[in-house]
Amino acid sequence: MIQTAINVVSLPVPTRAPLAIIHKTFFGNGTEFSAEREAEGYLSQHGFSIAPSCAASPRGILYGDWQIAKWRNLTRTEILQLHGTLTGSGRTGPLHLKIFEHAPVFAIARCAGPSYVTDPLKRFHT
Repeated sequence: MIQTAINVVSLPVPTRAPLAIIHKTFFGNGTEFSAEREAEGYLSQHGFSIAPSCAASPRGILYGDWQIAKWRNLTRTEILQLHGTLTGSGRTGPLHLKIFEHAPVFAIARCAGPSYVTDPLKRFHT
């Protein structure tokens, strides 16, 4: 008999609405879902997991390998624990990515890149 143990990890819960410190917009190339594919590729390349689409609702983002529920199935606590959100039209674009201040610092650093250090005017917008 094989037994499977499920290890549930508890994430810290922010006490206030999260502050977005990184903003990025994806426009795609004008074809359907190109902005969505561009955003998903960017997030995957930078080590983030992304929730599935849910009508006109945001998509949750967490750093690491996670299975994230659709927005409508997340509790208020789970929404506060997200490291970011992706909003906008996946079909036609643009999509707006926000990474929150309580995301792991190494995850923020992966998204920020060296331009955030050398160009203070680009610190919060790319």
